[in-house]
Amino acid sequence: MKPLKRILECLAWVGRPVWRELPFFLAAVAMLSPTAWYEIGKLTLNGQFSLESYYVSRAAIFINIAMVWAYVLTVVVYLIRRRWLKIALYVLMLFNLLVGRFIFYNFNAVFSPQLAIIIGETNPSESKEFLGAYLGADGSLHAYAIVLLVAGLIVLLEALWRVRRSKPMWLKAAGSIALAALLVKGVSNMRYTVEMLGCDTMEELEKTNYFDIGNWDVDEVSNYIYTAHTLNLTSQEIRNIARLTCQAAQRHEARLKPDADSTFTLVLVVGESYNKHHASLYGYDLPTTPNMDREQQAGNLVAFTDVISPYNTTSVTLKNVFSCNSMNEGQPWYSYPMWPALFKTAGYRVMMWDNQIGTFSTATFSFSLNSVLFDKHVIEASYDALNSRNYDYDGDLISDYFAHESLQAPHQLVILHLMGQHLEYADRYPRGKGYDRWTAADIKRNEPWLDKQGKTIIANYANATLYNDAVMERVFGHYRSRNAVVVYFSDHGEEVYDYRRYFGRDHNISRSAQLLHNDNEIPFVVWFSPSYKAKHPGVVARVQAARNMPLVNDDVSNMLFDLGNIETRHYTPTRNPLDLQHFKRVRRMVYGNIDYDKTMAGLKQQQK
Repeated sequence: MKPLKRILECLAWVGRPVWRELPFFLAAVAMLSPTAWYEIGKLTLNGQFSLESYYVSRAAIFINIAMVWAYVLTVVVYLIRRRWLKIALYVLMLFNLLVGRFIFYNFNAVFSPQLAIIIGETNPSESKEFLGAYLGADGSLHAYAIVLLVAGLIVLLEALWRVRRSKPMWLKAAGSIALAALLVKGVSNMRYTVEMLGCDTMEELEKTNYFDIGNWDVDEVSNYIYTAHTLNLTSQEIRNIARLTCQAAQRHEARLKPDADSTFTLVLVVGESYNKHHASLYGYDLPTTPNMDREQQAGNLVAFTDVISPYNTTSVTLKNVFSCNSMNEGQPWYSYPMWPALFKTAGYRVMMWDNQIGTFSTATFSFSLNSVLFDKHVIEASYDALNSRNYDYDGDLISDYFAHESLQAPHQLVILHLMGQHLEYADRYPRGKGYDRWTAADIKRNEPWLDKQGKTIIANYANATLYNDAVMERVFGHYRSRNAVVVYFSDHGEEVYDYRRYFGRDHNISRSAQLLHNDNEIPFVVWFSPSYKAKHPGVVARVQAARNMPLVNDDVSNMLFDLGNIETRHYTPTRNPLDLQHFKRVRRMVYGNIDYDKTMAGLKQQQK
């Protein structure tokens, strides 16, 4: 009986601080994970609560972690037993709750690395104007009400707990057993925080599954740790690439070739989440790319057949796309300058219109990419003009760019970053304008994993692809009367019920050949205006000859230097498929350690 008695005594010791300070403990658990509780409450009210739900299980993880932090604070209060300390901790947690709810109800956001930067860059005058505008807003009143309600409950519970009667030992023991189990589970869940802190680069952090959908429902302590760590990693990488980019611009490390055309426009359009196997341009059974199909038939467009993305995430891919590095040669993106700055220093007017400039702001991937592309030093060195907001549809982005376009510069580089076919697909095209063309009834497939809902999602993706094609036709039409070349490719692909019951991008499973087929194989096209075709038949012939070359989209800078007639030490002819004499095929590695061509060879053998 002695061992059992000792175990019960230990459990009683674990539970004693909580039993004595139960109101404080419960209040701390609630105030250290408010958004996770909100997520569970919202799902419950909407009738979507399920223990198997990803969002419920994720919120439960961070509530469990918050319980560990709450227990630590409770032990401190129990051991020190100073009333002022307890009151101070209550005030601190209430203030944190107020700030968090103020941000949440006014801006539908949570504290994040991006918000921390905005606060740090706000001067006293701007802060005064901001507070004046929002202190009396409806969202602020909602936040005040929540905090007052919580404070009132704390006072009530504390008063009731002071007159509590002694409870039976068995009840305390049972409660202590449950508490100990939850604390052990909470400490186990902290492995995600440890994993996050073990990341030495943003690329490693973006590969973890801890914040794969952002820090939306993370407990407050973990979120502050995440924010601090993210800012530290990002600032190191940004400082490095910004320094190299500015140096390249200041030293004029690029120039136009003497035989360059007197006027020329190079347009780069970066798509989003484009599964090329859902494009009729690449053999899909629905006519989702009628305009590109027509341009190809007319000889104006060349569709490359074997281009891949090294990752199925936007941030990691595009940071490498806009840098002069090569991932397959082991070169970190932050150790090389960004090539738009080289075009600018060579005499090009560089315009960047981005429809993801402020989207998904709480997510790691969005913050990481935007912090690089739109760092103030990078902006100064790389761009002559930028958009300032997002647009409901990519067509609106294009219209806004056309309205701001300057025709004075003889050489122009135009970069358009679209929202493309990003989730949710049905939100990527305007309704009632001919783009909501297909429904579930048009999807003539009968795989066992496909039901009406799945076919509806496939149809929505087809409609989004059709709209994307219409956006590209507007770009082609705008530059048809000029000496221009348009290059279009996507950052990565997307699964759309292609071989299993799943759509989107899976970042956590083993990288099967089927996944690479849909997530990493991307469309890549080059379009020529009639005047450019007439002036440069040799370039057109080289592009056509390269259409079946095995490429990775992060090497696109070398093709752009060639098309733009740019001379620079950052140009590598062995990575330019248009240089038929020097181009060398390389092992195409995806996700850092998977040989794409070797993996796909097995799938192609099975298909035969």
